[in-house]
Amino acid sequence: MFEIRHEPSPRQIMRHQAWRLQQSALAQCREANRAIGNEANPTYGLSTGLNLLGRPTPESFTLPDDRPYAIFPSPAESRKMNGIVANRSWKPLGLDTSTVTIDAVRCESAPAVFAHMSHHCSLEDLVAIGDSFMCRDRMLRRCTYEQLEIFLNRCGRFVGRPEAIRALRLVRANTDSPAETRLRLLAMRFGLPCPQTDIIIAKEPREIRLDLGWAKYRVGLEYQGSHHRDQFDDDLYRANLIIVQGWKVLQVTNEMIRFFQSAHELFEYVAYLLRKAGMDVGHVPQQPMTVREISRKPAGRPHKG
Repeated sequence: MFEIRHEPSPRQIMRHQAWRLQQSALAQCREANRAIGNEANPTYGLSTGLNLLGRPTPESFTLPDDRPYAIFPSPAESRKMNGIVANRSWKPLGLDTSTVTIDAVRCESAPAVFAHMSHHCSLEDLVAIGDSFMCRDRMLRRCTYEQLEIFLNRCGRFVGRPEAIRALRLVRANTDSPAETRLRLLAMRFGLPCPQTDIIIAKEPREIRLDLGWAKYRVGLEYQGSHHRDQFDDDLYRANLIIVQGWKVLQVTNEMIRFFQSAHELFEYVAYLLRKAGMDVGHVPQQPMTVREISRKPAGRPHKG
């Protein structure tokens, strides 16, 4: 389940990264299984589970270890395994939806990884993990919003649960990169309403989608990451169609949101466009709220997927 059987083209940046991460994690876990005896059949989780699901380990991860993480439902079942694996116990692993098998290697399911990582990374990174599990790409999608919600409801109490609940309020389906997650959260931190994700603004003569926007007001944001040169003409074509559809779309690079001063300037522009289109938008603060602060506020109904 969730195996990426064949190497994607390097031009498919997210798919290729997911394939590389998964292949590396599978090799590491198989080596560990051979060393401890395949009959042990441990469940791999935390950062190892993320990698097996094709997701990178966030920089804020608090348990760095070169060994794979083997997870057990209770401390009694946890074992040293001669230092081959970093072993942890986690009670929700006993749920029937907590594990999946990827190419004969057992690991935490996407909802379980999301819940388990809640105590071991920043809130912003946890939202990015949840977003990535619900991405638009069907090859890379790992769960739905409902599956995350149901798993957390069934888990009961565990360390990190409050953070997982906060993150769940902020996750959105059809977000295709951590940069898009950060941009959406920044918009909210600077006082703007939560933008919609993956907006289809045209279907003819070809389908045009926007990363983020406020559809009613025809204002959007597009994150521009690293591109292959052959995408340049396509981007210009898209930009022309966007204008024809009557949208105002601001292009965003990492440098624009790297520091709060330049990010504030960007969201002042967004607020201006939204006001001009008829939205009642308040003052854009010089200093943004924290992710924790916006997780306490109603962010609109999640676009579930």
